[in-house]
Amino acid sequence: MGTWVVKRTRSVGFLLTLVIGSLIVILLSVFAVTAKGAYDHALENARVASIVAALHNVVSAREALRTEQGIISTALAEPRATDAQQRRWFVGVHSRSNVQVHAFERQAGRLPGAQGPILAKLSEARQAYDDVFARVLAATALPGEKRSAKLDDEMRRRLFALVDTIDAQAAPLTRHVAGSSPFMSEMMRISDIAWRLRAAAGVDRRSMSALIQAGRAPTPSELQRQWRVTGEIDALWNSIMTAAQQPNFPADIKAAIQNADRAYFKGYRARRARIIEDLTAGHRVDLNRVEWLESTTPALDSLMEISKVALNNSDRVAQAQAKSATRQLWIAIMLMLLCAGLAGYAAWVVIRRVITPLRQITGALQALGDHAALQALKYNARDDEIGQFSRALLTFQKSAADRQLLKNEVLRSHLAQEAAESASRTKSEFLTNMSHELRTPLNAVLGFSDMMLHKAFGPLPERYAEYARLIHESGSHLLNLLSDILDLAKIEAGRFQPDFRDVEIREALQGCVALMRRRAEEKQVRLAALLPDEPVMIQADTRACKQIVLNLLSNAVKFARADGLVEISLVRQGETIEIAVRDNGIGIPAHVLPRLGNAFEQANNDPMLAREGTGLGLALVQALVREHGGTLDIQSQENVGTCVRVILPCRQQARAAA
Repeated sequence: MGTWVVKRTRSVGFLLTLVIGSLIVILLSVFAVTAKGAYDHALENARVASIVAALHNVVSAREALRTEQGIISTALAEPRATDAQQRRWFVGVHSRSNVQVHAFERQAGRLPGAQGPILAKLSEARQAYDDVFARVLAATALPGEKRSAKLDDEMRRRLFALVDTIDAQAAPLTRHVAGSSPFMSEMMRISDIAWRLRAAAGVDRRSMSALIQAGRAPTPSELQRQWRVTGEIDALWNSIMTAAQQPNFPADIKAAIQNADRAYFKGYRARRARIIEDLTAGHRVDLNRVEWLESTTPALDSLMEISKVALNNSDRVAQAQAKSATRQLWIAIMLMLLCAGLAGYAAWVVIRRVITPLRQITGALQALGDHAALQALKYNARDDEIGQFSRALLTFQKSAADRQLLKNEVLRSHLAQEAAESASRTKSEFLTNMSHELRTPLNAVLGFSDMMLHKAFGPLPERYAEYARLIHESGSHLLNLLSDILDLAKIEAGRFQPDFRDVEIREALQGCVALMRRRAEEKQVRLAALLPDEPVMIQADTRACKQIVLNLLSNAVKFARADGLVEISLVRQGETIEIAVRDNGIGIPAHVLPRLGNAFEQANNDPMLAREGTGLGLALVQALVREHGGTLDIQSQENVGTCVRVILPCRQQARAAA
């Protein structure tokens, strides 16, 4: 052992390699620890940013549920029955609340601090609230005297239970954010106080609504409850006002606080006092319950705006902290790489100036003739690098060519893999950016045009109403086109997750036919539906099924002749259903049929005969049918017509078992 050590220490290359290697390991270890700390810090700040985003959903869910409860309670208080359009509006309001609750439920399950039992309880509370909403919706279709007097209280109780469950899940998330920094702690406190203010103000407004509806003065016990709620509101407001006086307090929150002070504490409170004074004096209040709720909503919303602005500040700070932590991580990585580069450069210098000359001797032995080889062989007895290379000469000579070939193949494979990954990332980034850049203005266009169509702020002239309808239809068409592109991209990337539920497919088809009927009438095409009399239940993704049917009907109407016929039928065959769409239109050439189903592929690309569309319809239909485990069959003949059949399994469990 001692002899081996003595021999190794005689090698200058070995000693230099040992020293340089040790330095590289030490430096890389130091910077690796630094980079690990920076990575952990960046990860924690990213988690905080994600939690703040989830808390935004909490505020939106609370506000949506409160708005929904006010609308439904008002409808239950009305003596007359609601019409179908109003009930559809109620369903839309409830759906928006459910979207916010679902979004928070999904986000909370992936965040630190999420509690499984509370998440399960949240799902149960949401289901219970959905059940009571269905009963309330049915009750609004009846006259007031036929409704149960307990429905409003039961709905309010279920709503409060759902909100309490959301708050229970949000509490550990709020503590997690509050613990990240003093500023975040203060913003979380302001947001929580603002929400409690909004809840107490809602209780006060509801009691005033009951007095207005009864048309009487408040009893002593009611006055006592009102003053108790007023005292609670004032105490919470004083806490917010005290916080607003701190130095460096965000200006946008101060503005929101001032707005709430004007709208609620100066406007709402004064109006409330006048109403109580009139009721106490026995005067008639020229205001009904609906008008009271609608006129006081902005004042209560101003309280909720404080919570939103506080969360916006938290989100801004969290994003800034996450970016700073990421920047620190990259700095640590760059320092580590710089250290590795410098150490590598030092190693290269040593090898170049000390060891490489010895290797060149070995290379010369391979390149020169036998005489030079005999001269080089005298170094074989040495224990240093010269002797090692002399003995390894034959092995190196045989393997050099193979190693070079393998290296070239690995390099080509690596370049191809990088090119494919770069293309995939570019596509995903493009679709994500287009989704954010296009959907946000489109949603605004659709929302405002929808408000105009529903005459939310009063009647419109007939021509403007028509313009609003055209804007809404055009925006919907563009949004649907964008959704088709994104859905197809998700399916191709394997990120599409169908939401399989029990669906009454006959009712879904009827809805699709109703949506397409006007377009068919505009093209003078008769639209017929051959549907069974009994309900047909399947397990499917409702939105995907409607996309399939609407695309097929749209194509059929698009390519149908004037005065033609488009027919949709539904047949159940054992454990499958068949949806068929037939038309007597221009048909599809036989040589085009094999290409249908490819993205951006159309049956007719002749500029003189081109139709509107992008060629995404059948591609999306085929992809969605495949996601359901179904099959798509297209049969067509030129100048005769086309028949498209979609066969879907009734049960996804049966499909999985098969």
